[in-house]
Amino acid sequence: MRLNIFIWMILAGCLFSCEKEKLTPSKARNPFAPDPEATDATSKLRRDFYEKTGCFLLFNDTLRHEYKGLNASGEPYYDTELLAMDWDLGAVKSGHTLRFEYLNQEQQQKAYDFLVNDLYDVIKTMPYSILVVNKMELSVEDFYTGERTWVPQTFDMNSRCLAIAIEGLFGDVEPMEFAQDLCCAIIFGSFGGSETNYWEGSEAIEFLNVNIWDYDYPKFWYGVTTLEDLYPYGFIADTNGDNLPTAVQDACAYIKAILFMTDQEFREKYGMYYQVMQKYEIMKPLAEKKAEKLGIKFK
Repeated sequence: MRLNIFIWMILAGCLFSCEKEKLTPSKARNPFAPDPEATDATSKLRRDFYEKTGCFLLFNDTLRHEYKGLNASGEPYYDTELLAMDWDLGAVKSGHTLRFEYLNQEQQQKAYDFLVNDLYDVIKTMPYSILVVNKMELSVEDFYTGERTWVPQTFDMNSRCLAIAIEGLFGDVEPMEFAQDLCCAIIFGSFGGSETNYWEGSEAIEFLNVNIWDYDYPKFWYGVTTLEDLYPYGFIADTNGDNLPTAVQDACAYIKAILFMTDQEFREKYGMYYQVMQKYEIMKPLAEKKAEKLGIKFK
């Protein structure tokens, strides 16, 4: 009898404990969101941005750095979570190492204004989060020598974040023009492919192959002195000083024209140039489909 009573006491204690746990669940804070108790200017900007757009705004790639106590040696240890742009849907982007130059408080306000007033008007479907920095560089390995150099990047993205560098916004560039150019670069980047390996794997490889051996070469080799001189070679924008456009510049020029111009307008302007029209026919369905998927619209 005493044994039965003892067992029932244990069971009652277990049930009470379970019920108590249900009444006081632990609730971890989303590391992408600012601390709801924070009153600093940066946290306020981030909260206001989320309320306006439904997108989390980040100004550095450390999502969480929380003090957890002392380890066995008496040294402090922390629970740290990074944005990890080198991961995407469980896969590692091999050799994908980025470094950032962050924004100061004044630049953060300008970035906020740009995102809300300009970029948000172009990207109709915002990503889960946006990381905004002043400069972003990617460590790139030379295909032949194996040496690594830091190459400036305008943007990078994975499944949970779009990272953008806005250094160019602090010059004489119009914010809306910057937003449009950024979106063109995002569309091109979403095609994939490796610049150091002749864009192998890019959805736009057929487009790029038309001028793959011309990109970034000196204009004087081709007798080019005016914008119109570029058209017979398949280029529609003069964007690279004394050289022909790079692959990225070339593709972005076509993407921008496709999103701005009607089919009739494009054909009336460039219809007489075989290579331009060849590249246009390849890029048009790619750019339109990708722009729709990303929620990018210029008009």
